[in-house]
Amino acid sequence: MNEVSSESWAIGAYLAHEIGPVGIELTAQGGTVEFESERIGRFGNVSDILRDGWDGTSFAASAKLAVPILTGRHSLQAEFGTDFFSLEQDAHTEKSVYDAKLAVHVGTATSELTTNHFGLRGQANYGGGSPVAIKWSPNYYIGYQSVGTYQPFSSNVNFVGSNESFVMETATEVADQTNIGFGVSAHNDYFAVELSYRAAFGDDVNVQGGGLAIRLKF
Repeated sequence: MNEVSSESWAIGAYLAHEIGPVGIELTAQGGTVEFESERIGRFGNVSDILRDGWDGTSFAASAKLAVPILTGRHSLQAEFGTDFFSLEQDAHTEKSVYDAKLAVHVGTATSELTTNHFGLRGQANYGGGSPVAIKWSPNYYIGYQSVGTYQPFSSNVNFVGSNESFVMETATEVADQTNIGFGVSAHNDYFAVELSYRAAFGDDVNVQGGGLAIRLKF
């Protein structure tokens, strides 16, 4: 067993502006994170339950440009953007349940990731014309996301009571990926239904998901 849970809150700002036909979106947010962990430690015939709690701070920012290619019933735009995320974690020390000398002290750690992306986003509109007439709006997105800079989690760790330390690093690899999405919505002045599918593919990346949303308008 090795469980880690977290709770976080953040505050941010969003800015959207148009310069001629070009749209600009800027976002930034920062917050705090509270972590809790519980794991079973084993070394030979010795085992223990180890619990821990520590804090961290996070920061995220993004910038995106949207350049229209087609307008009208079928709209198409090119999107270019960059995203940044960082997480700083405080030093923390595990608490042993059975005092089996397996608790560790983990030093501070900072992880960062910057990605760049570009893609095409389109939407078509059919139907409508009256408050009760249904308007159909299929949409799609295809894009590519590349890794700019990546600093993985890395921290110095030592067993409590020992000065000998070792380095603990994340085994997660971050790779470039292709993102696609398709969806369709049906709506009028009283209701809206949207069905969507999103996927990301790359080296060691295969994430797929979908959703169904229903909204009633009063």
